[in-house]
Amino acid sequence: MSPVIVYKDAKWIVPCLAELRKATAVDIASFIFDDPEFTETLVQRLRSRVPFSCRIYVDSSTFDARSSRRQAPRLRELKRLGAAVFLCTGYDATASFGPRAHQGIMHLKAIVIDQDVAYSGSANITLGARSNRELTFRFSGTAVADISVAIRSMDASAKPL
Repeated sequence: MSPVIVYKDAKWIVPCLAELRKATAVDIASFIFDDPEFTETLVQRLRSRVPFSCRIYVDSSTFDARSSRRQAPRLRELKRLGAAVFLCTGYDATASFGPRAHQGIMHLKAIVIDQDVAYSGSANITLGARSNRELTFRFSGTAVADISVAIRSMDASAKPL
C-alpha cells in the first residue's frame, strides 16, 4: 500500500472509522469536533475493556460557540469516559504584529491512530464535513511521527477541559 492515499470529499470517513474501532490509541486535532459517528466510535472504544488512549484537541474559540453547539456536550461525554480533551489556541500574533494583532486559532485537522496511520487534510471532524468538498490524506510510514509531533506540540499551551 502506498504511504499516502488521497480521498476526495467524505470517502476517508469509512476507512478511518474502521481503523479507530481497532485502535488502542488516538490523537485527534480538529478546529471543531461534532460528528456523531466519530463520537459514538470513541465512546464505544472508551467503554470497552480493552485499554484505549484518546486525546482530542479543539480550538477554544469554538468550544461553546453557537455555530458548533453539538460539540461541547460530545466532548464533555468523551472526557467523562476517560478521553483527554484540550482547548487550544493558535499563536499569539501580538508580539510579531503589534497591539492590533489577535490570538490565532488552532486550525489543525489530523487524526493519528496507534502511531501507525494518520489522516489529515481540509476536513474537520464535523457532520457538515460529510457534505463539503474536502481533500483528506491517509499517511503511513515516517510522516505519521511528524504529524503526531505537530499535534502533541500543543500540549504546552493547551488547557484541559
